Amino acid sequence: MENNQAIVHLSAANRNAYLELEVPARWVSIEVSRHNCKDVLLEVVDENGQSKGKPLEKCVPQIKASNIKGLRFMMNDFSTKPIEIQLTWK
Repeated sequence: MENNQAIVHLSAANRNAYLELEVPARWVSIEVSRHNCKDVLLEVVDENGQSKGKPLEKCVPQIKASNIKGLRFMMNDFSTKPIEIQLTWK
């Protein structure tokens, strides 16, 4: 199985992003463009559509779970600093 990669950009104009994984993953590696990322919430969605959210800073550098089907990113309404999130999963 090969590694898959994606980049998510969040900004004041684009506060929400959803990344659907074609094949459920067991781990996702996360790199962020700025250290202070507690203004971004990450929800991990499983195969059944159930999600669990945490501040992004608690998920860096890697999350592990069984059957990760999607990742939903939501930036706080008061945040104005853009962020780039690089993801690799397997």
